[in-house]
Amino acid sequence: MPALNGSLRLALDFLAFTGLWPAAVAASLVAACALALGAGPSGDRLLTAMALAVGGTLVVYNVDRLRD
Repeated sequence: MPALNGSLRLALDFLAFTGLWPAAVAASLVAACALALGAGPSGDRLLTAMALAVGGTLVVYNVDRLRD
């Protein structure tokens, strides 16, 4: 496997270790559940729930990274 250059490695490390992927999955699961329950694709309550899911996931993953 060829060596990665510095900027590509930094970008991959950022995506892999910041918790953005799990946070995006949490937001999409909240949106999917809202749609499945008939809440509709828009609305302040849905955006608030998605923001809460993203924020909570980022806090949990970043606090876990501090322990390592």
